[in-house]
Amino acid sequence: MSFATLQFYNTITLQMRYSLTSLNLLSRGGLSMKIQQSIKILTKHLPILVGFYCCSMTISAAQLSVVTEEGSLQYSKGNEITGIATELVKAVLEQANITGDFQIYPWTRAYNLAQTQPNVLIYSMARTPQRENKFKWIGEIAPLDYKFFRLKSNNSINPKILEQAKKFRVGVINQGAIHHFVNSHGFNNVSVVSNSSAHLRVFLNKRVDLIIINSLRLDEFCQNTKIDCDLIEPVMSINEISKGLYMALSLKTGDYIHQQLVTAFQTVKSQGTYQHIMQTKDTAQ
Repeated sequence: MSFATLQFYNTITLQMRYSLTSLNLLSRGGLSMKIQQSIKILTKHLPILVGFYCCSMTISAAQLSVVTEEGSLQYSKGNEITGIATELVKAVLEQANITGDFQIYPWTRAYNLAQTQPNVLIYSMARTPQRENKFKWIGEIAPLDYKFFRLKSNNSINPKILEQAKKFRVGVINQGAIHHFVNSHGFNNVSVVSNSSAHLRVFLNKRVDLIIINSLRLDEFCQNTKIDCDLIEPVMSINEISKGLYMALSLKTGDYIHQQLVTAFQTVKSQGTYQHIMQTKDTAQ
């Protein structure tokens, strides 16, 4: 509870106690036994009742810092941040009556903010085993099907299992899901870059042999990065981290906000808003 909310809580509690005390004094002048009993019950449970009231005020007035990176599901268009994932996050926030300040950052900065600051919502983030206990998860934005990709001109690069992939140079984005994945599986020949543009450049310039892409959104990836999809091809699937892209909250964000957003996300899906956003954006693209 914030200092301002605590002050409000104390003020309301004192005022209500004063009112109840006055009623109690009046009760000696002839109020019924039932009314006297009701006053005693209200007095006893007053802190809980006021607490619920203050909590509901905090939820309705909540504002989150909403962070993400430039990508195929969320991107800048003029002064606006748009894309499938962004529209879905906005719909969930509106349903929950929570406002959000949207910002696009390099992934490392967005991720670090969500790791260290309260009241931060981050999207679109792969839900991996390494991240499971580091965030408060809200809901899945889109499914994932991660695969190793190579340039078609490099047909000698043809791993079939992870151990074989370790022999090749792999490009990753700093602090991304793929970075965590290769680190946890003992990849040593790794090139780490700060953003998706640099990631693509080192791949096209053959400074790395393999990159890992969500194949379900490959067409969008090629369109947004201006790469010719005919130049690349998948060579191996990675089932372990193909668990979906999510929106999530920093651990320092209150549980009441988390529950509010989980409920709002479920409502957005059950009412058909989720499907409408996906179909509308896919048609537009």
